[in-house]
Amino acid sequence: MVRGQRLLQDAPPAGKPGPSGEDGEACSPGELNALATANVGVVNNGGRKKTWPPVLPFSPLRLPDMAAELSIVIGTLNRLDQLRACIDSIRAQTSAPLVIHVSDAGSSDGTVEYLQSIADDTVRPVFAGERLGQARAYNEMFALVQTPFVCWLSDDNVVVDRGLDVALKALRDNPRLGMVGLKVKDQRGPFQRASYQGGVSTIGVLTVNQGLLRTDVLRAVGGFSEVFRDYGIDPDLTAKVLFSGWDVALTKRVAVHHFRNWSEQKDTPEYWKLRLLHERYLLKYDAKYCRLSAPGLGHALRRGAYRRLVKCFPKALHINNPVEVFGYCARDLFNICNARYIGAFDVVANWSKNYYLVQHCPPGLLPAELPPDPPPFADEAPAAEDMMAGATVQRLLARLQESEGRARSRADKDRERIAELKALLAKRTETAARLRRTRDELKKRVRE
Repeated sequence: MVRGQRLLQDAPPAGKPGPSGEDGEACSPGELNALATANVGVVNNGGRKKTWPPVLPFSPLRLPDMAAELSIVIGTLNRLDQLRACIDSIRAQTSAPLVIHVSDAGSSDGTVEYLQSIADDTVRPVFAGERLGQARAYNEMFALVQTPFVCWLSDDNVVVDRGLDVALKALRDNPRLGMVGLKVKDQRGPFQRASYQGGVSTIGVLTVNQGLLRTDVLRAVGGFSEVFRDYGIDPDLTAKVLFSGWDVALTKRVAVHHFRNWSEQKDTPEYWKLRLLHERYLLKYDAKYCRLSAPGLGHALRRGAYRRLVKCFPKALHINNPVEVFGYCARDLFNICNARYIGAFDVVANWSKNYYLVQHCPPGLLPAELPPDPPPFADEAPAAEDMMAGATVQRLLARLQESEGRARSRADKDRERIAELKALLAKRTETAARLRRTRDELKKRVRE
């Protein structure tokens, strides 16, 4: 039984309050509302009365979202300005009735006060008060969702060009679609030259970095896998939706601007921590989906043809070439040729639609059941993971500094050798000039 289904089954019947007292006694609706109001903004410290459902000690109880169609979940920590821009863009760029759930992991920059000031029926803060990891924080907010559609965003995202409305319309129009990826364009960082974000995984699945999907599909696949914790949750969810028999598509227009907060300096702990998380995500992902990675003949032929084309036209077909032809760029061609589950004629099939790059897993390739999550690394106990990552980062930094020291030493020796060679060259040049002068004098004497 998946997490979301279990929480729903624990719910009391509609119109009846759940247990609220410490001994589990029922309370009246008035008492329940008073308890809910008292819980607003209170951090779960283990000393409060129990309420239903289990994740609601961080947030007030509310009536079902009868009018809203879309729920948006956002996690944040000490990014007040970016969070404000994200929420403002959602409100300005979305016409569908919605509810925004924001989980704060213990911010100290004014984020808590900001969320309390804008809290209402459409913006519902969840004050976790501690870092739970992205997967767990999102899953606890997913359990609060009561709308037919749900979307996850990051606090450094800004919605543009009616992106959420476009994805929502695609899901309404095509009942085979389980999830629509929001095309993301980096506005800063190492990938801002790319036309949009979204890599092809090791098993040929085009990853959805930010997406909008049906709530029942999300609950059927169990939400985000908490084994991946902070890194790799998006590729895993994309694969789970696809291998559950649902199609996955991408909006044609850029729907989200991403103001990446990654460090590009290789001598910083943040850079090496991200590199460590990336390597571990790849190991977990490959361990989980290795049995589904065998490429088909058509996929192999497409990849081979793409490689030959790139050799013939390296600049025009460079993956980050922003030039578009009929609205399609070089990255689109890369994804069509390298993503295993995108049809070869996807451009033609979805020419008039507001989405494309539709991934479809044929029934014969669908697994009987989704692969189980891989076991976590031995040093990934939740309480010790950050400490472990810090120690690992320090070891990586020590190795980097040692390597840089050796490189500097070699560079110094190389510079000394170059200086010696320059001096030798100067001497030989001087000797050659002296020999030329002597030769000229001898020739002159012979003529005389």
